[in-house]
Amino acid sequence: MIAVAFTTSFSVSCEEPVVNPPPAYLDVGDVFDVAREEFKKAVWAVKEAEAAGAGQGPLGVLVERLNLVVWMIERSEQLVGQREVEQATAQLRRSVEISGEVVSKATQLREEGERSTYYGKLISFGVIPVASLLVTATSHFSLRWLRRREVERIMRMEISESKETQEGRE
Repeated sequence: MIAVAFTTSFSVSCEEPVVNPPPAYLDVGDVFDVAREEFKKAVWAVKEAEAAGAGQGPLGVLVERLNLVVWMIERSEQLVGQREVEQATAQLRRSVEISGEVVSKATQLREEGERSTYYGKLISFGVIPVASLLVTATSHFSLRWLRRREVERIMRMEISESKETQEGRE
């Protein structure tokens, strides 16, 4: 489960992640919108990677990066309130870059997770039934061979009297 700690509410849409850096001519309000949109895409990409079976270690790193993006967006809001628009814009642009990096890394993790899941299914549904069939057939024919060998051994036995029976007749 992905746990992203943030106080600002974001809604996640079901769009394919695409990184679009904000153009230089955008004002700070538009850069906020771009940063939030990129953050949504990054969260969605991390959720997809988790659903595909990516490892918890790399996902933890991505979640830390998402928390950093949230902190940068909130910090930018504070900077705008303090009338430091240039610093806020620079921080928002950096958050967009980090979100793009998270999207690309999450996409790689998703592909690796899907690949490992595919191989797991291949083994579960392809190799294991064949192996169990081979074990069953080998066991069956081995037991048949052992039984036949014992029957033949018993049939080859010579019937002879024991020494006690011979002494009793004399």
